[in-house]
Amino acid sequence: MHYGNASTDCMHWSSQDSFLDSIYSDLTDISVTPVEDPLIKTQLEEGKERVIALVKDALSLKRFAQFDRSFFQYVRSFKFEEETVTDQYRGIVNDLLKDSLPIIHKLKLHYQRPRPFQLAHLHNVDLHPIPSLCSYPSFPSLHSCIGLLIQYVCGNIYPEYYNYFKTFAEDVYNSRIAMGVCLPGDVDAGRLVADRIFAVKEFKVKYRI
Repeated sequence: MHYGNASTDCMHWSSQDSFLDSIYSDLTDISVTPVEDPLIKTQLEEGKERVIALVKDALSLKRFAQFDRSFFQYVRSFKFEEETVTDQYRGIVNDLLKDSLPIIHKLKLHYQRPRPFQLAHLHNVDLHPIPSLCSYPSFPSLHSCIGLLIQYVCGNIYPEYYNYFKTFAEDVYNSRIAMGVCLPGDVDAGRLVADRIFAVKEFKVKYRI
């Protein structure tokens, strides 16, 4: 079972080149639980309960939905006391997105992992996720990957804000499962990709970390 046709946004980024393409082949063998595995049904049922709980938590629902609908704008909106630092931060995030989005989307097209709502139909689970704008395969999770990369990069460049970026990355990670748009394996894979990216020497040199 595959995702199907991805969005034009996904196709655009997957057509772009990045120096991180050098690790693409090393990331095409991440362990993926087969969609027919009973574990998937268990995770879908747990996801159903998380969505129900999130709907009752208005503040978390609003924040998590914002991560989904305006994620890139959200990460660019962080402000520091000094305007020059804020401008520098936005430049770093723009570079980080430009460098990492191509490989993330190439991996999504490689794995073609269906979204939970598609798998729920297969396993006869009554899962109704929070509406999402993500119209591309779920594995690896873009949100959890970018969140962790921002923690690693910006948290090291601005150590006084490290805990803030760490909390943000964890919040984004949890949001994808709570909204019912990703399974645990999807977000864990996103973090694995972030770890592999962070280990690339050229990446460390570019971002001076």
